[in-house]
Amino acid sequence: MPGGPQSRINFFQQIAALAANSSRQNETGAWHGRRLTNAFFTEGMHNDADNTTSRAMPKAEIREILKAFGNFIFLSLFLLISPALVYLDSVVLGYGIREHSFTEYAQEIFLFVAAIAFFLLACRNKDFRGFAILVGGFFGAMLIREFDALFDRVWHGFWVYPAVAWSLGMVLLAARYRQSLLPAMASATRSHAFVFVMIGLATVLAYSRVFGTGSLWRAVIAEPDIARAVKDTVQEGLELMGYLLIVYGSIRFVGARLRSAQAPRIFAIDRKIALAGAVNCDVEAASDAAILRQRKTN
Repeated sequence: MPGGPQSRINFFQQIAALAANSSRQNETGAWHGRRLTNAFFTEGMHNDADNTTSRAMPKAEIREILKAFGNFIFLSLFLLISPALVYLDSVVLGYGIREHSFTEYAQEIFLFVAAIAFFLLACRNKDFRGFAILVGGFFGAMLIREFDALFDRVWHGFWVYPAVAWSLGMVLLAARYRQSLLPAMASATRSHAFVFVMIGLATVLAYSRVFGTGSLWRAVIAEPDIARAVKDTVQEGLELMGYLLIVYGSIRFVGARLRSAQAPRIFAIDRKIALAGAVNCDVEAASDAAILRQRKTN
């Protein structure tokens, strides 16, 4: 090789630099290749996930729409109980709306079912216990009011005393669970099912009373007897519709809360099973590690 020692050193340094640059270029190319490959497969996985989601979403939406449509059909048919019973009392039997009629009996039955539903919730779900006692107690007081004809045998207006005594007892009982009262009330206001309960109460306590006012129908119908018959028919029919809404919303509200009360217990059981499995895995792993250490020592 021509030149002195210094030129030979420079020559070898240039060769080493070229080799290093070539190695870095190869590593960079391989890194870019791996990056492009990963990006390709990642994009493919995302596309597959998007396609799966796009295929699953219409099915879920269709199920929700069909469920809502089914609820609409059921509620429409359920509310037809009110005009059907009014027709039965007024036309088929010809007795009209009286204290002892199918319309009155249905009102009492549906109100009783709604009260029992909330008392069942009070027994099964401690988070709603105070609130459920108040609502069930309120429906119980309304039921006592519906039996005013029975209490009038003592004297007229006697129903007020058992209703007040019952209400005070329910308030005192609910006061024992006052810590959960406000959160449960707030949860009820956010519930779609409880909206039916409130609409039913508004129908029974306000709308049916105002729309069934005697002076309104006497102004429309000149004959007093006919006006009274129409007034009773309209008022009791609207009350029954309100009770139907109350029992419909009560069953849906209570059913959802009873299922939610069961969920933590099921989750706790699953968690215990998972923890037991984890403990068993840890014990097995520890035993395997001890065996390996013993083999290495030997």
